[in-house]
Amino acid sequence: MSGFANPFRRQLPAYSPVHLGALAVGAWRGSVSVVPFGPDPRRRLARQLEAAYEAEAVALLGSGTQALTLALELGRRLVEDPRAAVALPAYSCFDLATAAVAAGTPVRFYDLDPATLGPEPTSLARAMEDGARVVVIAPLFGIPVDWDRIDPVLSRWRPVVVEDAAQGHGARWNGAPLGSRGEFSVLSFGRGKGWTGGSGGALLARGERAGGGLLDLLEDGNALPSAGVGGSVRTWAGAGALWAVARPDLYRIPRAVPGLGLGETRYREPGPMRTMAAAAAGIVLATGGRAEDEAEARRRNARELQEHLARRGVAAGVTPPEGGTAGYLRFPVRVPGAVEGMTEPRRARFLGAEGGYPRILPTLDALRSLAPVGEEDGTGNGPRRWPGAEALVRELVTLPTHSRTRSTERAELASLVPGGR
Repeated sequence: MSGFANPFRRQLPAYSPVHLGALAVGAWRGSVSVVPFGPDPRRRLARQLEAAYEAEAVALLGSGTQALTLALELGRRLVEDPRAAVALPAYSCFDLATAAVAAGTPVRFYDLDPATLGPEPTSLARAMEDGARVVVIAPLFGIPVDWDRIDPVLSRWRPVVVEDAAQGHGARWNGAPLGSRGEFSVLSFGRGKGWTGGSGGALLARGERAGGGLLDLLEDGNALPSAGVGGSVRTWAGAGALWAVARPDLYRIPRAVPGLGLGETRYREPGPMRTMAAAAAGIVLATGGRAEDEAEARRRNARELQEHLARRGVAAGVTPPEGGTAGYLRFPVRVPGAVEGMTEPRRARFLGAEGGYPRILPTLDALRSLAPVGEEDGTGNGPRRWPGAEALVRELVTLPTHSRTRSTERAELASLVPGGR
């Protein structure tokens, strides 16, 4: 719309490509839930994920949260210790808490390094000392974790490692896509995850004990209830809505509807576990090529944001470690005061800037019964703290990198990031 600025334009914080052809495929492939004709797209998707992520077994579930729940349950079975706890990052998506509650597992926390968004090794080791035998490593916003930095801790304690790569599409570590490490790894195909089916998630297992455990579960036809035709209908409707409104000239409308919760971080109670809807698998398969193109666009736009910040002498961005290629689901920067610390907070929000997670996981009421109360830090100074995670709550801002942002918007966003770091 050359020469005309839409006053209602509001930028999306993140975007996953869905096109009409994918919706048609989703409707067609979803019909296997009603009339069993043609190949089930879930079988093809499982084979594709096995090859791409070097997995021995794949379970397709209704969401990434459900996949993580199953990973925690299976991980604790491998440990064979009913008292074993799961180590979670103190700062992450609240869906990690939902999965821990659904699995009913004791929880310990470890801190993050705010400069890298990766686990802080000393804190991770302390979680192991406190009884964690399953560890969730969750790369944030498409920034790879520096595994070389934490492998000495993992090698010493040898926990079951779950890589939650829900935000990792398009990112790589030493050439392999995020989601290729650990005995278990988790992918998400929900909205805003880079590669979407409207819903759905995958649990991938590697090695004899993890792969065998997941295969045993999959051989039990009653272990995972089917999503059925209702699941495919809901998935198709959600993907259709995403296609219709996931555009900056329209996003302001759904963003203004309180019940949708767009732009909000909420704790969600666990729901029943289901297999992935056939429609979701069809859409995932149909959007794979465009998702790869979108990942390249995000990397290109992130480089542009970095260049704008560098020209202004602002060193606020979080960069991937050596050996890592970021997928930049969003571009993380640290700003004292978070979005309110931007020079024009309201304008920054309309350009797609969002704060990070508003609380650290140890403060969520849902986890209080699963984590130790009043845990001492070993120095006599009172309850244990997670200073890196707390700093991220106060400071983290994410900027949009997707293909529907404009070069002028990226330049303006970078200009709103204050100097001083």
